[in-house]
Amino acid sequence: MTEKVRYQAKLEENIDQLKQLLEKLNKEAEAKREDQQHQEINHLEEHIKEAEITHSDIAKIGDELWHDIKEGVEDLLARISDLLKHH
Repeated sequence: MTEKVRYQAKLEENIDQLKQLLEKLNKEAEAKREDQQHQEINHLEEHIKEAEITHSDIAKIGDELWHDIKEGVEDLLARISDLLKHH
């Protein structure tokens, strides 16, 4: 085997290893994206549930109690607004 052929073989071997590594990294990245997406979905679902409960509660309470929970509602609206800005 000539030196040129050895270098070609070594280069081909390295290219194959790089392709395998790239495939592995792509699979890992996809799994992480899917996991992150699932976490974001769960997070959004929790906020929706909280917002729906809060909305239902506001409809049931009188004006006097509204002032007691107003700050919590404002906090919830701010968190929802932040979520919407980031998506």
